[in-house]
Amino acid sequence: MNIKIMDDERLDDLNCKGLKILQKVDGFCFGMDSVLIANFAKVPKREAVVADLGTGTGIISILVAGKQKIEKIFAIEIQDELVDMAKRSVEYNGLNDKIEVINADVVGISKGEFNKNLNLTKGIIGDYKIIEYEEFKND
Repeated sequence: MNIKIMDDERLDDLNCKGLKILQKVDGFCFGMDSVLIANFAKVPKREAVVADLGTGTGIISILVAGKQKIEKIFAIEIQDELVDMAKRSVEYNGLNDKIEVINADVVGISKGEFNKNLNLTKGIIGDYKIIEYEEFKND
């Protein structure tokens, strides 16, 4: 799959099922915490729909979608540049059918914006807050 890689970006191998991710050459890069969160995130059922709040470049969404059978991940990020990188990484990995990257402020996201139950999956690592398998029912 061909994607545009900017001069200040690189395509890194995730050493997992051929998955790769775009990262800045001289910027923040994902760390072990993202890998651990993705490894600890257990999706409760095959048809699960989950949200990755503050997805950044999409590392957790890409790893979870690549490792687990999942219907859909809504990867939500407010920063335009990171949204663009996440979208290109998702496209490169052929995960467009499983991951939808949304440019939005998570504060503005409401459970009513999703047409299915929404499971939030994160992990407790450092300062991360976790909401694991908590279902939000649409009213």
